[in-house]
Amino acid sequence: MLWENVTTINYHPRRKAREAVLKALYAREISEDSPKIIFQRFIDSFFNKRNNYLYAKDLFFCVVKYQDSVDALIRNHL
Repeated sequence: MLWENVTTINYHPRRKAREAVLKALYAREISEDSPKIIFQRFIDSFFNKRNNYLYAKDLFFCVVKYQDSVDALIRNHL
């Protein structure tokens, strides 16, 4: 058994995209900029693979689109 096989962590290919989207959503909460500007500034610097970029873009704007209804749903269960 090679030692490097033991210490190497294999992350899911989309993990970096999900982490970046979470950071961008936090930036959106504390910023007054539009979601498009935040996405361009923040997410564009994270990706060079087109498929992860598109996944992150879809995920980010889906959360932005449904944020109000999800917030209301959560509020009803507090």
